[in-house]
Amino acid sequence: MVADVINAYRYAEDACQISSYLLGNAPYSIYLVNITGAQRSVGQSGGLGSRTTTRIVVANMFGADGYITTGPPELDGYINPPVRDLKGDIPLLSGQAQAEMEWLISPLVFPYSLNGTNGGIDPAIFYPTSSTNAQILINIKGPGMNVANGQDFKIEEVVLTNGNNIWYSLRLISTGGTV
Repeated sequence: MVADVINAYRYAEDACQISSYLLGNAPYSIYLVNITGAQRSVGQSGGLGSRTTTRIVVANMFGADGYITTGPPELDGYINPPVRDLKGDIPLLSGQAQAEMEWLISPLVFPYSLNGTNGGIDPAIFYPTSSTNAQILINIKGPGMNVANGQDFKIEEVVLTNGNNIWYSLRLISTGGTV
C-alpha cells in the first residue's frame, strides 16, 4: 500500500515536468556519457577508449524514449529535465572570476511502476560500473553552451533533499571542455 502511494507521487512529479517542457522552460538537452577503456584528460581527444552517449529524458511514461509530438516548434520533442546554473549570479565589480560552471539537474524521479506504467531514472546509472577504468560525464547542449558539442560536466554528487524518496538532483561541475 505504501509503495503504491510513493509510486503515485513519483508518477505525478514525472508528469508535471511535461508542463514545464511545453512552456519552453527546459531548453537543455542532457546526455549521459560513459567512457570506458583508457582514461582521458580534460580536453584530450583521440582513439582512447569508447564513448557511448544516452539521452536523459523525463516523463517517459508516454514512451520509452521520452518523446512527445506536441510542443513548441523550437524544441525537439524530447522532454528534457529542468537544469539551472548555480553560479549564474556573479556580483559586478567584485573581482570574482567564475572558475568553473556549477549546474543542477532537478528533479529526477526515482524509478516507479504504477498500473503497468514504468518511469523514472535509477540514480545508479550515474555511477561507474565495477570497471575501474570508466568515466561517467553529463553533456549539456543548449543556450550558453558550446554550440557544436555542448559542455561536459562531472557529477559532483547525487543530492537527496530532506529524506525525499520521490525525486533527487544531480549537482554538476564543469570539466573545462568537452571530452
